[in-house]
Amino acid sequence: MAQRSEGSASFTYEDIQASDDWVPLAKRDKLSIWRILGICSSMFGYQTVFTVVFGLLSPIMDSAEIQIPQVYRSWIYLIGPLCGFICQPLVGYYSDGLHSKLGRRRPFIIAGCIGSILGFMLLFFCRQLGKFVNKSNPRPWSIVFLIVSLTLDFISVNLLQAPARTIIGDLVPKQQQVLANSIASVMIGLAQVFSNFIGGFNVAQYTMFDYQQLVIICGCIFIIVSVVITCVAAHEEQFRENLDRPNPFVQIFRSFKSMPKPVLRISIVYLLSWMGYVEFNNECSSYVGTDLYKLQGKDYDEGVRFGLIIIGVSSILVMIWSFVQDAVIKCIGLKLSYALSQVIEGICLIPIFFIKNKWAALGLLTPLGISCSVFNSVPYAVVGTYASDEDMGTYMGILNIFVVAGQQFANWIIGSGIGSFTNGKKGPLLGSGSVFAFLAAVMCFWIIVPEPDDNEKLQPLIREEK
Repeated sequence: MAQRSEGSASFTYEDIQASDDWVPLAKRDKLSIWRILGICSSMFGYQTVFTVVFGLLSPIMDSAEIQIPQVYRSWIYLIGPLCGFICQPLVGYYSDGLHSKLGRRRPFIIAGCIGSILGFMLLFFCRQLGKFVNKSNPRPWSIVFLIVSLTLDFISVNLLQAPARTIIGDLVPKQQQVLANSIASVMIGLAQVFSNFIGGFNVAQYTMFDYQQLVIICGCIFIIVSVVITCVAAHEEQFRENLDRPNPFVQIFRSFKSMPKPVLRISIVYLLSWMGYVEFNNECSSYVGTDLYKLQGKDYDEGVRFGLIIIGVSSILVMIWSFVQDAVIKCIGLKLSYALSQVIEGICLIPIFFIKNKWAALGLLTPLGISCSVFNSVPYAVVGTYASDEDMGTYMGILNIFVVAGQQFANWIIGSGIGSFTNGKKGPLLGSGSVFAFLAAVMCFWIIVPEPDDNEKLQPLIREEK
């Protein structure tokens, strides 16, 4: 029940209360760890969408019915960043002023869940649908259905991702923002572990399903369960204010133009962090299969499976580090902890240029889980601490625009630029990310962590470090 401190208006509330004692989550001084876990649960679902889509996409594009040449695949991969660039700020803008009885964020999370599952089905059956439309020449129609399914999935994952992040900033007290976003990183890591280990350990051979069927079934179950948990745990109050705002594109442009320094600076560092990490995220399994197996006369598919295991082990470190990250930041400060995580990443990526052993690759690439955990939580914690309730969705959407920009810059500079000189080798692509990791480390000391307001009791890790 509610407890009042003497001579103060400060309250501490238990999460399980009688209905007549209910206090909105956003107005509580502290939430239980179980409540925060529930609020962050949909982050597991959002990451599952990405892992399922990319787990199915490459085998489908390689299949005999479709066979999309490598030169055109970069255009297909561009669908994701374009959807993120357009959808995330729009979702943030419209959800900020939504008057639904379910709250501002949960309707979008539910819509993203449903759309993602429909997209999975369309992606899985795109070849069969192509044959149904044109039996004599199904390939063009199969590619059309593939592109439509990817567009639906990427729009849906943005409907899910942006509100899933924003609802953390909405409901979790500011002094628990780093903790909550660390838990969100745990959810992301856990989803990556499950999905990559399913392929890495060839789990499908022990079931009645093939790999693609198993990924679809597990993905649908994971997404539904995680979203249901968040919708139950993240109880939002109906938003009743009428915000007098211009059309969304004008509002987003104004937000960019007048972006506060703390948001701008953390966004730029976040962009550089993704530029350093994205090639590992996209090419790790292909790197092991090509550089460490195929070019050494070994089985490519076995190498790909070992690459998935590396990603899974790195994701385990994401979860482990997320549990201690809060304490590390309190000990050495937010800026230094972020910078050190990027230095570790840069040091680990340099030897990827020349190593030939899969176990060395495992040892060097696993620590990237530390940087992934940090840069997937700290920027959102800073924005969640700084942004007002009315602008939370817009700023979270803008932050994700920098993610998309970082991914695309890396694809152009490293993937297309440096990749044209590597003769098919993937190691130089991963290793080149070290340059941007070191740049991000230097830029970390440029971050502004907002000062707490006089009427807020923020912990020392959420304040300006002088």
